[in-house]
Amino acid sequence: MSEQDDDEAAPLLDAGLLKALLGEEAEPAEPEPVSPQIAKAVNAVLDALLKDEVVELDDDRRPALVAELGTVVGEARSPKDFVKRFVRTIVHSDHVEEIYGTDDQLADYVRGAMDT
Repeated sequence: MSEQDDDEAAPLLDAGLLKALLGEEAEPAEPEPVSPQIAKAVNAVLDALLKDEVVELDDDRRPALVAELGTVVGEARSPKDFVKRFVRTIVHSDHVEEIYGTDDQLADYVRGAMDT
């Protein structure tokens, strides 16, 4: 095989991989839709957290956060697991700017929203 044949046989790079290698950010993916019932529960908790200034987030990132939380808590096996997944996800999410409450305080907000 000649050198020219080797170049022609080389696989083409994926555009996303090439952007990552060059240090360019990939375009954000559209959030996946969650069930209306889960989205309503997630939004209720977020509304309470934002109202009491327990968390801070940009309005333009809220739909992605709702999708992220909805996906994670949608897999919960029990109300206790729902709370645990919600708190863990919101604490580690890139969509949240700041968290001013403790994990226990966040869990109390989730439980309070589930009771209503």
